Amino acid sequence: MEQNEIRIIGILNKNKENDVDEIQDIFTKYGCIIKNRLGLNKVFSKSGKEYRMIIIEITGDGKEIKEFENKLSGIKDIEIQKMIFKD
Repeated sequence: MEQNEIRIIGILNKNKENDVDEIQDIFTKYGCIIKNRLGLNKVFSKSGKEYRMIIIEITGDGKEIKEFENKLSGIKDIEIQKMIFKD
């Protein structure tokens, strides 16, 4: 991660049966790189399915960020999207 960069990660949980403790454990383990976090409950898709979304501002070491993303991606029915803003 570059110094003059703002990185936002959107995490969409498409399965409300997913173990939220597993997700929270990942957030706790990588808490030092999470600058801000916003949880959105009951986000609906076009088909009417109820999803949950978390928006996170990430900062820090690129290796840790990649590990964080990989851990989350390993959970079934989790989708990750990124926005990167450079100065």
